[in-house]
Amino acid sequence: MIINSFAYFLRLFCVCFLGYFVLFFGTVAKSTAQNLFTIEQQKALFSLSTDKFKTSITASGALYAHQYNYWCFIKLLIQDEAKLYQDLQPYEEKHLAQVQLYPKNTPEYLFAQSEIKLQWAIIQLKFGHEWAAFQGFRQAYKLAKENHAKFPAYLPQKKTLGFLQILLAAAPENYHWLLSLLGLEGNRQEGWLLLNEVANSQGFYAEEARILWILAKLMVEKQAVEALNKIKEWQWYEPQGKSNTVLHSYLCVWVCIKAHTAKQANLILSNIDKTSNSDKLPLYDYLLAESYFLIGRYVEASQNYLSYLAVYQGNRYIKDAYFKLYAIAEITGQATTATQHKSNILKNGALQTEADRYAQKFAEGKAAGSPKLFRLRFLTDGGEYEQATQWLQQHAVQGFEKGVEQTEYYYRMARLCHLTQQYSQAITHYQQVLSQSYTPKTYFAPNSALQMGLLCMQQLQKKDLAKYYFKKVLDYQDYEYEKGIRYEAQRYLKQL
Repeated sequence: MIINSFAYFLRLFCVCFLGYFVLFFGTVAKSTAQNLFTIEQQKALFSLSTDKFKTSITASGALYAHQYNYWCFIKLLIQDEAKLYQDLQPYEEKHLAQVQLYPKNTPEYLFAQSEIKLQWAIIQLKFGHEWAAFQGFRQAYKLAKENHAKFPAYLPQKKTLGFLQILLAAAPENYHWLLSLLGLEGNRQEGWLLLNEVANSQGFYAEEARILWILAKLMVEKQAVEALNKIKEWQWYEPQGKSNTVLHSYLCVWVCIKAHTAKQANLILSNIDKTSNSDKLPLYDYLLAESYFLIGRYVEASQNYLSYLAVYQGNRYIKDAYFKLYAIAEITGQATTATQHKSNILKNGALQTEADRYAQKFAEGKAAGSPKLFRLRFLTDGGEYEQATQWLQQHAVQGFEKGVEQTEYYYRMARLCHLTQQYSQAITHYQQVLSQSYTPKTYFAPNSALQMGLLCMQQLQKKDLAKYYFKKVLDYQDYEYEKGIRYEAQRYLKQL
């Protein structure tokens, strides 16, 4: 019961740290950590065998075990093989024993244990072991808290603990009793103070903290535009798309896509393409396809989705890739191809990501979204507002069936107006959605209520009206993205 009620929160935690550790590899020693940015170490992390990796790092007792655990962690994050998990899982206890070779009177002693517990909690969750993941997370958090109490000036612990405090504080109110019972009480203000302190310092750990800062804004507080503005302030990439490092590039791409600036994401990925294959993560082709898809360049998008499906060995985003190929076929009027790709959604991949789960539901006829509105929907998501506006000018609401299709039309209009800061028109269209008869299992009305709440809170400064709309969100049940939308409504109600 505890794990079922806590599952969404655990998965949010997993998504945040998965993004963080795939993009950036922190360790205890500054000089050793910086070595992980070399091409040789990146190749070791992503492709070398266990024995070869062991010879590529310094065999120095506790530090060796700590760094080797990162290799196991990254390897399991980017591969979906159950056998690999079975082979590497015993190393958790071995590494925990080895890092205890650190002197007990040093901050590294508890820090290394906390980090290893945290890493394996993510891996356990990825492979479906939610109870073990929960236990690991709880142990990691307690170790981090204990270490911070003993060594309050130790920067590496502040960055991790600060992020965890922010994450725990963001949990909906109905989880608070559980958090309190388990000693996992977060503190948003304290978390941001800790994270900001490290992010504003000098050196290697400042850069780690900045990445966690971005992920906290992006994944926990859903402030993609604020995250993008901070990336620009820190000058992580040039206007031409060139980034400081390959790892910065991938994080910038992720943020740009979330912030509705797919064209910039495409530019950054194109710069990676000009370097070398060693700079490309396994999801490179998928991300490049996404960026092309969201700016309406469907030929290039199709080519890269097919390339991803041909070479990727895992199960993530397979169904979503086929869904996007289906959407392209619908947009470009290729009915036979659309039917084939829709069938492929059901036959291939797994349900490990939200995008894959949506694709599966759509193929089964259990998810909303009219193919007639695909072009408007995805151009808006990509920030191609001029193209989206032109499409709207050519397609009146009367051309769509009454009921769910017209409701979605108003919803897509509202999203476009909202993102282009035409707030009065956005409010009008959101209200049009809410005035329609609610179609069960669709997210248009619940998310319209959520967005109305945000507009009332942030633009109109009407807190009571914002509360009304956030509470209205909670009246809806059994629809796509329900956990995420309800989570956001509950979080904003807590702020108010």
